[in-house]
Amino acid sequence: MDTVLLKRLYVLVFIEHGTRRMHLGGVTANPAGEWTVQQARNLSLTLGERLEDIKFLIRDRGSNFTASFDAVFQAAGTRILRTAVQTPRMNAICERLVGTLRRELLDRVLILGEQHLQAVLTEYQAHYNTARPHQGIAQHVPDDERDGIRAAVTDIDTQHIRRKPRRDNQTRRDGRAVHSLGDPAQCGHRSGSPPRRPDLARPSGSATGSRQ
Repeated sequence: MDTVLLKRLYVLVFIEHGTRRMHLGGVTANPAGEWTVQQARNLSLTLGERLEDIKFLIRDRGSNFTASFDAVFQAAGTRILRTAVQTPRMNAICERLVGTLRRELLDRVLILGEQHLQAVLTEYQAHYNTARPHQGIAQHVPDDERDGIRAAVTDIDTQHIRRKPRRDNQTRRDGRAVHSLGDPAQCGHRSGSPPRRPDLARPSGSATGSRQ
């Protein structure tokens, strides 16, 4: 983001998929590889033994994420997953966190410099983890350990996510688009109404993703 003095700053954040807990890595004007490695080491010290519970780390293909950065997590048995080029949805939870930071904080505050941004983000992190409810964990807060609410995380080794094929063959009813599923009982077929055309049926093997 840009400060009021027109200086561009970069922020590194981590988020746990299971608990939605946010971890602020750091703020800098020069996000070189050595800086990101140090932030990874700081996170490993913060998590301590909990780092071994992290099964995988999703990151983009930025040049500042070096092999040394990956090695910090791989030493604890964490698997590194790199997203495809220009595919932010592969890291949707973190992308949503970035959007939340912009909408709820950064678009409403004039930032003067690195120390100011660090202080503002640190204060917001406390709010995000202790007071802000999240839909992914049943409107609980990440640090609410009493209930132990965790989001369902897909086992990437046993469940394969398939891309949903794009289809233009849609029928319209009451002004709304309805995808036909082949089975009249599933696509809202009622007695007296004309049957669906067989060429509009979606193959039974298509799916957007597998869940446990």
